[in-house]
Amino acid sequence: MSQKNIVFIDDEEDLVELFPLLFLDREDLNIKCFTTHPPALEYMNENAIDTLLIDYRMKDGTSIDFLDKLNGGFNGQVYIVTGELSLKPEESERVQGIIKKPFKKESFAEIL
Repeated sequence: MSQKNIVFIDDEEDLVELFPLLFLDREDLNIKCFTTHPPALEYMNENAIDTLLIDYRMKDGTSIDFLDKLNGGFNGQVYIVTGELSLKPEESERVQGIIKKPFKKESFAEIL
């Protein structure tokens, strides 16, 4: 069975620690979590990622800023995880969906 590579980025350290624990029963997921953009960018530029789950507004920029910095763009699925959000039309074209905070494991059932 091949694993689905997931990256979760959020500046709330508690969420970054909690997120992979929600999926301990899922051997088909390889989850990497980050609290800032730079190490996540480095990881994503060096690895094939299937799905990106990213907080919209972080200390080092928005999720759209992050997508703009990826070498060669990103062709995987992008979901914004946020408690507040008003996307501009040109931003919403780049994401597959929005997951509202606070989230539950079930919030990710259809996408992971």
